[in-house]
Amino acid sequence: MVEQQTIFGRTVDQKETKRKVEHFLKVDYLVAKRKSKLNMADISSQQIDGMPKSSVNGNAIENKLVNHIFYKQVVKAVKLTFEECSEETNVILKGLCFQNKTDVACYTALHCSESQYYKEVKPNAYLEFAEIYPIEDLLAFEDETNTETVENSYRI
Repeated sequence: MVEQQTIFGRTVDQKETKRKVEHFLKVDYLVAKRKSKLNMADISSQQIDGMPKSSVNGNAIENKLVNHIFYKQVVKAVKLTFEECSEETNVILKGLCFQNKTDVACYTALHCSESQYYKEVKPNAYLEFAEIYPIEDLLAFEDETNTETVENSYRI
């Protein structure tokens, strides 16, 4: 298995990091990519009829514009993250998440052994992407303080 990695004294939970990166790339990123392409000129402005109104949810159009900007930032950040990642990470994550390639196709393309791929190269790809991606914290850490938190919560 992959050697435990620590960052700033905290142990990385590699399984959870992998799960978070996969979910982000296969779900969140694809949604952001689709929503970033919406034509914001199609949003209609509020109709003014002279009657006072109170909005419970705030300005819906403003929220849509803010969300649209966020989606565009996510798409740009993913592109920049892949530019900073190693070639191996690009082959693995783009292959598995966007091109429906298998692990066999990935390690064959990388000219590495199956063992090396699963033990080292693939886990490192997920960690590298999670470390570089700037908008959301995709790194997961093992909960080393769980027992201390429980013990301290009973103290008065």
